[in-house]
Amino acid sequence: MEWNKGPVRKSASIMIIVLVAVISAASAGEVRTSEMYSWETQHAKPTPSGDLEWTPEPFMFKVGSSLRYIDFEKGRDSNSGTSKDSAWKHHPWDSKATSVAAACTGIHTYVFKRGAYYRGSLTVRDAGRPGEPIRLTSDPSWGDGEAVICGSEALTSGWRKGADHRDIPEKGKVWHRDIPFAPRNVWMVDGDEITRIPLARTPNWKVANEDDVKSQWWHWDYPNMKHFDNYIQSPSGRKLHLGVDSVHIKGDPEYFRGALVWSEYGWVMGCPYPTYVEVVDIAKNGIGFAGQWGGAGSYKIVRHCRYFLDDKPHYLDDPDGEFWFDKKGSGGRLYLRLPGDRNPNTVRIEAAKIRTLIDAEAMNHIHITGLTFRFTNVGWDLTAGPYGGSQMSVREETEPACIRLAGSGRDIRVSNCLFEHINSPVRIDARDRGDEVDQVVVSDNEIDRADHGGIAIV
Repeated sequence: MEWNKGPVRKSASIMIIVLVAVISAASAGEVRTSEMYSWETQHAKPTPSGDLEWTPEPFMFKVGSSLRYIDFEKGRDSNSGTSKDSAWKHHPWDSKATSVAAACTGIHTYVFKRGAYYRGSLTVRDAGRPGEPIRLTSDPSWGDGEAVICGSEALTSGWRKGADHRDIPEKGKVWHRDIPFAPRNVWMVDGDEITRIPLARTPNWKVANEDDVKSQWWHWDYPNMKHFDNYIQSPSGRKLHLGVDSVHIKGDPEYFRGALVWSEYGWVMGCPYPTYVEVVDIAKNGIGFAGQWGGAGSYKIVRHCRYFLDDKPHYLDDPDGEFWFDKKGSGGRLYLRLPGDRNPNTVRIEAAKIRTLIDAEAMNHIHITGLTFRFTNVGWDLTAGPYGGSQMSVREETEPACIRLAGSGRDIRVSNCLFEHINSPVRIDARDRGDEVDQVVVSDNEIDRADHGGIAIV
């Protein structure tokens, strides 16, 4: 996507722009002699079978007049940073940078080593100039593989077998480790294979049908009841939705109480949302939970809407792999059961820690190309809404992205990057009154397994 035909300004009202295209009509008799817009170039080619094959522009390694090299795994911040042999560990925008690296300012091309994982977050504090952008990129001749910026910590050892939590089933098949942060996402990496480990849930659904990923979820059946508009009161008297499933909501109420329930709803949109189970009524085969925005509002929980439950230790029972985190303060204990009951000390476990990898309140003349972004976290409270108090007060933890601008920016390019196993790739937000965004290019990127969405320019 390319967008560079005029600024976006935040007015007194909220304006959300997903895609803007400004088309100027040619005056009578005017003859165009060259291409003017990116959409006039073909970005896909047809195959003999009638399919379309994506044909992105190839990555071009471009540099400015001043280069700095970054090798997170073998670099040192006390090095000069001016050659591959004297690379820094940290980028100057990383709060953990020290010494020479931390003191660096100005316009440079920052080259990240391929084959290395950069573990940390950057906060933009410099700006380029017209025709002389700050570049974050990689050199195909330096290192093998991808230059990865990731939001996780690698947990390769220190796992102990057995679960000490009373509500975890099959304790002997679960491993645990204490860590000082709170991951909402976990992956297993074995060689080149990445496997997402889901948060403990019931049912243990899988994506059996790519055209219907919810095909293995449970559903509300409401036998001998209204098809919708069934309610129950919370202990404090709040009106809640009553979801009834006569097949599965049975047995010990503690199995359900306090879980996160993700339910479809009607009448339009219906995207499953997370909210806590506040009431359990086993006699009715039902659970009580709030609507998407708090109470039981205008949306309907309808017969045959599908749902599942997660985030309770009771659900950590899937031999295909699950995790649960017992949060204590800012950290806690990570309980893990891997596919095939593997020993996590024999593979690399990536536990998500950082939500946003490159963050900015202003971003001017900055080009980010040829990098891979991977393994980001989300806010701990999965039920938190996007706004706090008013629509002009955005909760930062609910709008993360690998690359995020919340403010003004000009001449921003994100090209030829790979975003995978992330929350969201790019979010550019002219957030406050007077903010202006212009000359933005987001093109030729590959996006795979993004939990929160794709490219947002708002």
